[in-house]
Amino acid sequence: MSRIGRKPIPVPKGVKVAVEGRTVTAVGTKGSVQVVLPELVTVGNDGAAVSVVPGEGALPGAWGLARSLVSNAIEGVTTGFQKRMLIVGVGYRAEVAGSKLTLFVGYSHSVVIEAPKQIRFIVEPATTVSFKGTAHPTVPVMIQGVDKQLVGDLAAKIRAIRPPEPYLGKGIRYENERVRTDKTGKSAK
Repeated sequence: MSRIGRKPIPVPKGVKVAVEGRTVTAVGTKGSVQVVLPELVTVGNDGAAVSVVPGEGALPGAWGLARSLVSNAIEGVTTGFQKRMLIVGVGYRAEVAGSKLTLFVGYSHSVVIEAPKQIRFIVEPATTVSFKGTAHPTVPVMIQGVDKQLVGDLAAKIRAIRPPEPYLGKGIRYENERVRTDKTGKSAK
């Protein structure tokens, strides 16, 4: 029996949850999110709370997964999700124009990322970060949205453009990410 799956999900005021087959739609003040549930898992909605029930022959992990997906959808339309990323390096910068994020991260060209629907980019004022005793200029970028999976996926794609390197720590990283500074390979004796 799933400890996560059996917990009911409270529905806050102003949020509407609609169940249509395997699709659950949550609509709130921040927007709307649609979730497709795994097979043989059903959702019950009594207005004040949503409960997830596994069917006969459902996969073992499907119950808790379905409950987490519905819970994230409800949380996303009420408070939203955000990921904060740091662009570290001399001359590295970011600009937002409408729904496009333009990154200048040491390539001969700029990298332009188009924001999907319900995703917002915010570029904060530049600061400095100390790495190995040296101060590096840093540009914080915030990714905000109602879909937790979409926000995380977009953050991973942005990080993959220029991952942090272990020697000087330059690159794009998550806010609380620890960058390994040890070099791989044989060490000198």
